[in-house]
Amino acid sequence: MSFKIGFTFNKNEDKPVEEKAPNESEIDVIVDIIDKLDAPNELFKIVKNSNDYTTAQYHDIDIFRLKYTAGARWIKIFMVNPYRKDYIDSPLFVNQINKNELFWKSDINNIDDYIEIINKVVDLRNTLDK
Repeated sequence: MSFKIGFTFNKNEDKPVEEKAPNESEIDVIVDIIDKLDAPNELFKIVKNSNDYTTAQYHDIDIFRLKYTAGARWIKIFMVNPYRKDYIDSPLFVNQINKNELFWKSDINNIDDYIEIINKVVDLRNTLDK
């Protein structure tokens, strides 16, 4: 697993953009989630491209975004087509109004509730490499 803050790629040069302050609680929760997944940890990156949330990437693809502070605790999961129908009526995503969006938002009660769907998204990503 690796960490990066964010770069803009212009004319084949890495140019640092405004550095985002890491949120240690978000990083801790993301690491906890990644440890519970069925994929090798070293294939994940934790990226801080926004001051509003922290992103977990798998093979450089955003898998989920996490906001975990005293005031807000939510997760947005990359919801791929094969699983949209399975989760469209799930109580986990009851507050996600637009089910056509790529990332579905859920208020976190128990982080373990999301392991199954994140594993499915990661597994689907693995099949694309084969």
